[in-house]
Amino acid sequence: MTNETHQDDTLKLKRLTDAVRGFDVLAVVFGQQIQKVSFSFT
Repeated sequence: MTNETHQDDTLKLKRLTDAVRGFDVLAVVFGQQIQKVSFSFT
C-alpha cells in the first residue's frame, strides 16, 4: 500500500465522518421540531 493510497483513504474517512456529523446535527434539529409540533397538538 503506497502512501498516496493511504492519504486518499484518510480523506474519504474524514469526509464520511463530516457527513455523519452533519447528519447527526440535522437529526437533532429535526427531532426538536417534531417534538414542538407534537406538543402543540396535545
